[in-house]
Amino acid sequence: MASLAKCGFIALDGIAQREILFCAERLQGHAYGIKVEGAAFHGTISMREFLGELKQMGFAVFADAKIYRRPPAAADEVAALAWCGADFITVHASGGREMLEASIIAFRAAHGQAPDGSTPGKGILALTVLTSDNRLSGPRLESEVLRLAEEARFMEAYGVICSPLELPMLKKRWRNLKCITPGIEFEDLGNDKHARSDTPVNALTNGAHQLVIGTAITDGWDPSQMVERIHRINASIAHLP
Repeated sequence: MASLAKCGFIALDGIAQREILFCAERLQGHAYGIKVEGAAFHGTISMREFLGELKQMGFAVFADAKIYRRPPAAADEVAALAWCGADFITVHASGGREMLEASIIAFRAAHGQAPDGSTPGKGILALTVLTSDNRLSGPRLESEVLRLAEEARFMEAYGVICSPLELPMLKKRWRNLKCITPGIEFEDLGNDKHARSDTPVNALTNGAHQLVIGTAITDGWDPSQMVERIHRINASIAHLP
């Protein structure tokens, strides 16, 4: 039975570390992981302590750093986040194979794995075309998503970040490709202002490995409302395996 406790990252974006910890404490047991970005990386609490608190609550930690740098600098940033406890880190696939390779090797080393080994259940997530990006459409968009996913697959990234609308195309090409999808909308709860979005049911049915959900759950920043919205989404996907 599908539930956000098994496959859902809650995006706690745009708030400070203490607020994230306050919300996360009340979401324990209701979500698989917490996604953080921006201000969360530069708060009054050290990153190691901050991410450590999230992990002690039982969450997988998704550091949405959107890294796009020269390979050595990308590796350093990945290593720092992984050492602090990040289980997943986003890197732009458009940065090229050398940057992806450097990031993957750094991640594995920080988690005590050999450079050519793997870290089960965690790793680098390669960004294809951002779900908020509306500059491409139709065949040009599909071609670019496929190209970037192929780069990620070739370099053995853990998975890719893609719009739920691209899932059928990607899963048809690579059945076992792990696809993590933001841009999730639900009834009257909003769609996170993504240009390309879909429902939790459609995303999971079309092969999403995990969902990333923001304002459809967090709008208003009321933890009790967040839990109620999670229950509503769980009810909609409970029939899925």
